[in-house]
Amino acid sequence: MTGAYDILLRMHPLLRLRRKYYWYKCLLKRNTTSRACILCGNAQFSAKIEKDRYALPISIMSCDSCGLVMQQPFPTEKFLNYFYESGMYHGLYGRKKQPKGYDLEQQELKQRINVGHITSLNPRPDFSLLDYGTGNGSFLDALKKKFPQSSLVGIEPNQAYFEKQNVEKKFDFITLFMVLEHVYDPIKTLRDLAQRLSENGRIILEVPDLEKADSMRFYHIAHVFYFTHDTFKRVAEKAGLKILQEETENRVSAQGMRFVLAASPKT
Repeated sequence: MTGAYDILLRMHPLLRLRRKYYWYKCLLKRNTTSRACILCGNAQFSAKIEKDRYALPISIMSCDSCGLVMQQPFPTEKFLNYFYESGMYHGLYGRKKQPKGYDLEQQELKQRINVGHITSLNPRPDFSLLDYGTGNGSFLDALKKKFPQSSLVGIEPNQAYFEKQNVEKKFDFITLFMVLEHVYDPIKTLRDLAQRLSENGRIILEVPDLEKADSMRFYHIAHVFYFTHDTFKRVAEKAGLKILQEETENRVSAQGMRFVLAASPKT
């Protein structure tokens, strides 16, 4: 669905100029390298998409062995950190840190559904939760209103920061809403997060579903991985997680799929 920013973009020349600035900046700053498939280690890929929704020359390829879809060549971890920390993501994508109007209404709708999902898991009143990729914190604000006794932490997916903060703390829930497709190493990210789960803790995760891709708008420089149900399941297994619940007809995003994960029993 078209957001308010996209509507204004077609009407306002200054907004078009702003996006064009970040388009060229991204083109000049982007660094890539060849990378083997993170699922199977294969180095042979077949081209799927040669440019993203903004006509940036991004090669999105499918692993010839297991079918995982990822950017290839792959952006360096240094560039990915710069992409988000420099404001390039918001400038190119058109997302505002504090949305207004229609975008705010959509955000509030999503957060009501997200809070409802946590509620459906019957948490105790003083549960703890880590929101990984918290953005402007709107989900945590909504959750705190519903559960005032809860202990909530929100961070962005910066590995150095993550390793320094709350190292000893365990969480009853960890949420990642449309985050995993952005990170440099999804398997390591999930494995590290699983270490922060309390006993019987749960990870609630949402990712775009590649099988629902219906236009070029689905493909974006910020999304470095593209998951199907099958490839995500294998990513979770490699991270030592098992799927407890899944929802492919997602109420939050028509192109998303949602999972509840738990640590697999150690053998």
